[in-house]
Amino acid sequence: MASFKALNEIYSNIGAIKKYRNDLMAYLIICNAEGLKEGEERVFINFLTSLIRDLGLLDDWLRSREPEEEKCSFDSFILIAKKERLIKKLHLLIDNSTGRKSVLPIKVALGMKLMDKPTYKDFIAEFGKKISESEYSKAFNDPKFSDEEIRNMELKLSGFKQ
Repeated sequence: MASFKALNEIYSNIGAIKKYRNDLMAYLIICNAEGLKEGEERVFINFLTSLIRDLGLLDDWLRSREPEEEKCSFDSFILIAKKERLIKKLHLLIDNSTGRKSVLPIKVALGMKLMDKPTYKDFIAEFGKKISESEYSKAFNDPKFSDEEIRNMELKLSGFKQ
């Protein structure tokens, strides 16, 4: 663990290390132009170059170890056995709508206990960007759907009642 912390400290400063190496190389070029000989600076530049390469390999290895973001499939929100059928129906009702109208089928399905509320991210992943995140939250928290809109949607989803 201690070695990882040390590597992490070095890795977090890779930009500064690269700049220092480049400055040192520029200094050597200027010195060589004036006829001075390369000394320990060249050895140190080689060390820094090797360190930067190794840190790049470490970065690649660390990235390969990062867990991939788990994708939640939309059917995990569905509470009834006919998951696919309900998702198809929701697509029929949502795909050609935008704004708060696109959220109405989900809101009614929640009220009918057909599903749990999907996150905004999951909604967008399944149906596309139909509504902004703030409007999505508002549609559930401060709904302004008329009783008639809700009744009509309940009728469209009535085949899924438990």
